[in-house]
Amino acid sequence: MRSTLISLHLIRASTSASNGCLRCAEHDKCTYRHDQPFPTRILDIGKRQSDAVILREPLNQSGCYICLSYCWGGANFINTTSENIADHRKGIPWEALPKTFQDTIMVARLLKIGYIWIDALCIVQDDYQDWEREAGRMAIIYQNSFVTIAATSASSPNAGLFSSSSKVKLGSVHAQLIHHFPNSVADDKKKGFPLLKRAWTYHSLSPQFWARRDQLAKSQECLWRQIIVQYSPLNLTKASDKLPALSSLAEQVRRSTNWTYLAGLWKENLLFDILWYRNLVPPLNSCERPNLFPWRAPSWSWASLGGQILYHTKINFSLFSSDRAHAVVYLKFLQAECTSLGQSVTGQVTSGFIKLASSMVKISYSSSLKLLKYEQQWFHFYPDRGSQNPEEEGYLIRTVKIKYGPELFLVVKPKGADSKIFTRVGLAELWTEESQSLPWSEETEITII
Repeated sequence: MRSTLISLHLIRASTSASNGCLRCAEHDKCTYRHDQPFPTRILDIGKRQSDAVILREPLNQSGCYICLSYCWGGANFINTTSENIADHRKGIPWEALPKTFQDTIMVARLLKIGYIWIDALCIVQDDYQDWEREAGRMAIIYQNSFVTIAATSASSPNAGLFSSSSKVKLGSVHAQLIHHFPNSVADDKKKGFPLLKRAWTYHSLSPQFWARRDQLAKSQECLWRQIIVQYSPLNLTKASDKLPALSSLAEQVRRSTNWTYLAGLWKENLLFDILWYRNLVPPLNSCERPNLFPWRAPSWSWASLGGQILYHTKINFSLFSSDRAHAVVYLKFLQAECTSLGQSVTGQVTSGFIKLASSMVKISYSSSLKLLKYEQQWFHFYPDRGSQNPEEEGYLIRTVKIKYGPELFLVVKPKGADSKIFTRVGLAELWTEESQSLPWSEETEITII
C-alpha cells in the first residue's frame, strides 16, 4: 500500500512540475518542436489507462513521444524478437510489462503524450542488423524526444520508477543533488543510482550536454576526448558493447564533421587522440578489468581496455586542430584502417591497424613499477595492462612535446621476435628536456595493431 501511495504522490508531483515543460514550444529560447520524426518503431500507448499498448512502425511520420532510460540489470523481462514482433503489433498485455515500463506509460498518459520509446520493445533484440542500425540512431532518438524519463535508482525494469528514499524536500517533491557522469571515477555521489553507472545510458542522458557543445569546448575534437573520459569507466553487461554503446554519438560527430571513425578515435585527430592513458586508480564503479575480457578493439584504441581513460590536461582542453602551436609534433600519420563487424562504421570492429612514422629507441619497462628506463634515464609509465614480468623490452616512440608540459611517448612491443608489427602497451611521459640526448633512430615506419 505504501509504495502505491508514493507512486501516486510522485506522479501527481511530476505532472504539476511538467506544466511549464508542456508549453516548451512557446518559449523563444527552446528548440523543441512537437512534430519530431518518429523512430523506426514506437509504442502507441493511447491516452487512457484502458488503452492497449501497441508496437507501431510509423514510416515517415512525426509526433511527440517520451523515451525511457533504465537498467536492464540481467533481469528476465519482455522484449521484442523476430518471433513475437507480429504479436506486439497487435498489442502487448499490460501484465506482461515490468513495473518500470508500466510506471512510464502511466506518467506519459498523465502528460497526455500517447507514444513512448523503450529500447527493449522498439528494437528487435535477436536481429543483429536491426540492433546495430537502431543503436547508431539512439542519440538522435533521445534528442528528439519530448522528455526522457530516467529510472536512476532502479537496478532492473522490475523495480519501478519511484523510490521512497530522499535527501531534500522541495515542496511536494523529494530531491537529491547528484552529478551526471563526473570526470572522477572515485565520485561516490552516484551511489544508489545504478543507471548513472551504465554505459548504454550515456547517450540518453547527455543530449543537453551535446547540444551545448559550442559552449563547452572550442572544438568537437576536444569535446570527443571529454566524452571518452566520462564514458570509459561506465559499466557494460557485455564487454563487446564498448563501441556500440557509443555508436550513436560517434555517428552524430561523423555526419556533422565528415571525419573518419577508427574504433573510438578519429583519423583527422589521430596523432592526439592516440595519446590516451588508463587511470591507474582502480575504477570504483566499473565492472570491467583490463585483462578479463576478449579482444574487442586494436591495442591503439582506448576501447581495447576497461576502466577510465584519461588525457593529459592540455591535450584534453587546450590542443585543438586550429591551435597546434602549443605542441611540437614528431609523429606522422601514414595510414589507418578498421574492419567493421557489421554495416555500421561506428559499431563493433574485427580488426584494425595504423601506420605512423617517427623516431624510436629500444627500452625496458616494468608494468608493476610503472617505470620505464633507458640506461640511467627514467620515464613515468602508464601501462595499458598489468603484467607479472618484472621487466620487459619494448620501444619508445616520439609523439608530442607539449609547451610548458611533458613530452609524451607511445610504448610498444613487437608482435614477434623479428616482427615489424607492434602492439601498444602504454604511454610514457618525461618532464625534462633529457629526451634530446637519447639515440633516436631515423624516422621509421611503424605499424600498430
